[in-house]
This record gives sequence, C-alpha cells and structure tokens, in this order.
Amino acid sequence: MLPRWRAQALWAQRPDFRIFFIEGYQQFSQELRIQSTTTRFLEYMVGAYFMHNQLELDSVAGFYFAPFGARIPQLNASSRVAVKINNKQTENSFSIFGAVTFNIAERFRVNIGSRYSNVDKSGNRAVQLGTAGASPSLSSFTAGTDLQQAVIASILSIPTGNYAETRRNDQKFMPSASVQFDITDDTMVYASYANGFKAGGYGFYLSGATFDPETVNAYEAGVKTDLFDRRLSINVAAFYSKFSDLQESINVNVPGAGTINVVENAAKSTVKGLEFTTVIRPSDALTISADLGYLSSKYNDYVGAPCASLQNLRPGCTQDLSGITRAFAPKWSGNIGLSYIVPLKNDNLAIAVSPLLYFSSKYFQQATADPLLEQDGFYKLDLTVSVGRRDDRWNVSIVGSNLTDRRTGSFRAVLPGSPGSSQVLPDPQRRIALRLAVKL
Repeated sequence: MLPRWRAQALWAQRPDFRIFFIEGYQQFSQELRIQSTTTRFLEYMVGAYFMHNQLELDSVAGFYFAPFGARIPQLNASSRVAVKINNKQTENSFSIFGAVTFNIAERFRVNIGSRYSNVDKSGNRAVQLGTAGASPSLSSFTAGTDLQQAVIASILSIPTGNYAETRRNDQKFMPSASVQFDITDDTMVYASYANGFKAGGYGFYLSGATFDPETVNAYEAGVKTDLFDRRLSINVAAFYSKFSDLQESINVNVPGAGTINVVENAAKSTVKGLEFTTVIRPSDALTISADLGYLSSKYNDYVGAPCASLQNLRPGCTQDLSGITRAFAPKWSGNIGLSYIVPLKNDNLAIAVSPLLYFSSKYFQQATADPLLEQDGFYKLDLTVSVGRRDDRWNVSIVGSNLTDRRTGSFRAVLPGSPGSSQVLPDPQRRIALRLAVKL
C-alpha cells in the first residue's frame, strides 16, 4: 500500500469567487547506490532511482462575481454558475546515475558524472459545468444540460475536453563535471558544470494545458575558506545558468471571467549572480554570520507573454518581456545574524540570544512584470532568547518573528473581474511565541 495524503480546502479569492478542492496524493520511491572507498586514486559511485506517484484533484469553482446565468438557457441572473473539474496524473520515473572522482594529486580532484532519466506520465481531465450552492462543493454542484454546459464553456472560455495527449514520455541524458583544488589546507577553489532537465506534464484545474520539458546548462565557480583556526569562514560563489523551454506559471486573461493560471513553456532565460557567506567567531560565546546574494534573472526571448492587468483591457493583448526580470527574483537579498551564549553559574545552563535581520529588494510576483503585483523591498527582524542546558537536552525560548511588523505578501494576483485591482496573500505579522524543546 502506498503512503497516502489527502487535504481539502475552501478558498475564497473574494466573496463571489469561491474555489473548493480536495486533493489526494500517494508516492513510492526507492534508491540503490554502490560506492567505493574514498582513499583511492579512482573513486566511483553508481546507482538507480525509481519513483511512482499518483495525484488526483477534484475542484468546484463558483463564478459568482457576474450574472452569467442571465445568458444561459433556463437559468437567470441569480443562478450561481460553477465549474467542476477532476484532474488525474500518474507518474513513473526511472533514473540511473554514476560519478567518478580522479584524485590526480593530493590537492587536485576531477569529478565526472552523468544521469539518465526516463519520466512516463499519464493524465486525464473531466469537466462539468452547471450551478452550485452558496458555498461550492462536490455535493452542492449540479451539472447543466448539454446546451447549458456548451454556453457556459463559451462564456467562461474554459477548455472542456481531455488533454490533447493523455500520455507522454520524456527522457534525458545529463552530464556533469567539476574540478577542485586545495590551495592550502584551509582554502579550496572549484568550478563546475551540470546539465539538467525538468520533465513536461499536465496543467491542473482550469487550464487543461500540457507543457514540454525544461532544460538548463548551469555553471558555477567559487572559493571556500576557513582561516585563523576556523575563527573566520568565507565562501564566495558565482553562477550562470541558461534555461531553454522555461516552464513558467502565468495568468491568462479570460474575457468576462477574470484569469486562469496555466503552466507553459514560456521562453529562454539567463540567470546569473553572486553569493557571499561569512561566519566570524570572535570567541566561543559569540558567532556572527552574514549572507548576501546578487541575482539577475531575466527572459532572453519572451514574445507573446501575458499582459499586465491594465493592459488586458485591450482584447487579445500580449507583450514582449524579452530582457525583463522574472518573477520572484530580487536583485539583492540576504541576512545578518548573531548568536551570543552566556554561561550561568551552573555550568550546565546557559542563556542564548540570537537576533536575525533579513532583507530583500523588490520583485515581481507574477510573470507579467505588472507593477500592481510587485513586492516592495523590505527588511525584517527576528529575535530568539533561550534558557537551557548547554548540551541542548532541553531549552525554553521566547521567539519573536517579524518584530519590525513589516507588511509583505507571499503571493499576488489580479482580482478577477476587476482590472487594476489585485489580491494578496499576506505574510504573518509580528508574532511572539513561547517554545519548549526537549531531546529524548
């Protein structure tokens, strides 16, 4: 019997646009590896991986924000028009992989690896259109006649059939290589290349779309150091990745019915940046850490991209996002943290004070470069004060999160039927909690 997890929710985007869904998921996976010892000139590792999973989603969406029923035979303006969709996907994924390390010299290593993956997916989609109760659900939904369903599908521009291809197979050979050189016992430099892919699949819920695999060529180089008897650690990395057939989650305008979210192969994209990490240990009681990241993630070629909310007032609108920054890609982000441990008179007990300041520059939250769907730059402060045993057998903590009480959102989208308006899923505001931890 496969492990199984089910969850259900009723999510109201607004009082007159409600979505009910119930999801079932089960998965089984197994990996086998054979590895040599690590004291030879030639080290190797080979393995195989198998995964099987099944995903099913039943949903009912109530389109109550407009009197669609007035345009449908035998219904009226007060009728609650709804759509019921059943999505199913089964996946079988098999991979074989291997890696070889050549210890060419005491301080110089070359690593070569490869992976072959074969991903087989099947998907099915069934759509019914009709009406539902004030709170849409599987039990309150009533399917319409064939004529009513045809008219509703035309009004809402919702695809009603099964997927164009109910089975797909994606396979890819992915090489990788890296070199490592220990300049000293405490400093190592490296460079690496890896080719990867993400299998295609099926868009769930309203879209009914399918999408193809995404591929990437990724390069990275960096240095890792531990200095002054490990009192100072510094890691610096530079990375560069080129994506082809990028899988992007986008909102598509549906005339008269708002937007639906689909996954499609949008464009080519280049991602590059720098990461800097340091840890300073002035004493056994004090540790200071800092992380700073610079990111440039842009579309190389994205003609025919979906429009921003106000642009969608023009029927059939598209835009050219070539050279524009992708969603959820802040240019700057990072954090500065501190941990200070004060021993008490009882040597087994200590007080630990740990503040953490983290920040981000602004970034889009949809793949439309819409200024209405942009998260402004912010900084937040967390603070944890703990009292407990020095061996961490137990501790009592006061945990403060977002003490600066900055208002941010983790997701933004256009409000259906209201061009120029948006909805936001807010992040937690200031919180203070008491935590007890015990290791048995």
